[in-house]
Amino acid sequence: MSTTTLLATPSAATSGRMTPISTTTLSAAAPTILAAAAVVTTAAAAIAKTATEHIAAGQYGHAEVLLLDSYACSLARRSDVDIIRALVRLGDLYRAQFRWANAAGKYHEAYALWEQVSYSIHDASVHPITFLPSLVECCEKLGGETGKMAAVIRAKALAMQEHTTRGLDDIVEEDEGEEE
Repeated sequence: MSTTTLLATPSAATSGRMTPISTTTLSAAAPTILAAAAVVTTAAAAIAKTATEHIAAGQYGHAEVLLLDSYACSLARRSDVDIIRALVRLGDLYRAQFRWANAAGKYHEAYALWEQVSYSIHDASVHPITFLPSLVECCEKLGGETGKMAAVIRAKALAMQEHTTRGLDDIVEEDEGEEE
């Protein structure tokens, strides 16, 4: 028994018709689709490596363009792991330039996304423990209210490292006590 799937084509948008396509055709196309996805992922890794080389050479402008392109590719692919990596790399770039607010913003975005999807991410390279120390540094450099957040972030990082919530309640209570 043959299964048929309907595929929307550009002409379908104007005619309102769907073009039938067999599962055999879809199965045959799968390796090509997977190969294309691998090329995009490899390209993103190559872009990031090149950007890292530009950062090491102090060519921040070139690195930023590359990292923003990598971030855009990650967003287009909707790959949470790659989006987090791209945000952390942008944070690292801005931190290297002493652009503390920009860096903190990117690290915060990466952490917020990780919190939303952590249940589905099993890649240790994007775990917040890898970038929260950088976020703490940025918050301390910014000072003021942002600097006060550094203690909370530091406690979160330690709690993650120790797989516990020890110490988080004490810091939150101290912060609430200061506001009164």
